[in-house]
Amino acid sequence: EEVISVISENMPLIAEDMTLGKLVVHFFAPSSPLEPKGEDRIVVLYENDSGAETEQIFEEFITTGGGKVSFEAYPVKGAVWSEEDKDDIIFLVKNIFAMCGRARLSGIVKKSMSTDVSTGLMNANGYVATGNRLAAEGRIHEYNAMYMNLRNFKFINTQIGNKYGDVVIREYANTLSAFIGDDGFASRLGGDNFAILVKKERSEEIIKFIGSVEIDVPFAGTTSHFCIQARAGVYDIKEGDLMPHVMNCISAAVSSARRHPTDYAVIFTPEVL
Repeated sequence: EEVISVISENMPLIAEDMTLGKLVVHFFAPSSPLEPKGEDRIVVLYENDSGAETEQIFEEFITTGGGKVSFEAYPVKGAVWSEEDKDDIIFLVKNIFAMCGRARLSGIVKKSMSTDVSTGLMNANGYVATGNRLAAEGRIHEYNAMYMNLRNFKFINTQIGNKYGDVVIREYANTLSAFIGDDGFASRLGGDNFAILVKKERSEEIIKFIGSVEIDVPFAGTTSHFCIQARAGVYDIKEGDLMPHVMNCISAAVSSARRHPTDYAVIFTPEVL
């Protein structure tokens, strides 16, 4: 957005010399774990108050992942572009595309540092960063933290294969995230381990939910039903707590849950250590 804004603000400086009447760009990108909503938007980078001719130059660029960026350029009202003028316009849009591409790549790389690319949830870095932000805002004590380990998931992988196991993990992540909604933050720490920060008033509900999550996944031409159970370590975050302490507490609690299979959710107390 910042790059587009800068380009748009500076277009009047060159538009007159190029007899440019209007420049429109259409960004399209399919959904992906790093960009779950994808992108499909049209931006008018420049429009002359005098209007524009109907003749246009159309240039389209294909991006990685099946995306497209297309440009429509029109001469200012009353102008007719020569072949040299058209070459200048094409040179301009290629440079704009390159600038937008670099900015988008930078944003994706930055996001990938805090995102689990398989599920689209936050990764461990994103989880800790979110907790640090809440702590800095003085709101972290409004949440409880949970560390979940999916039970017997290796068995599921053995039964259906790693490829479909990944599909099950993604569906579980989507179901978990949708159930939490705006009341918290879900992350995948890696493998079959997840962690969440959830508003205290929904903590009991979430603990009950993760005890048995029902999901349906397409498999071998049909739909397979799975009941995913999790062990959980829970910590009631206190005012002034920092994320290293929170992570230690939920890690200790989930380890205790592993040692006591009849108690799938363990709330941290000092005795757990």
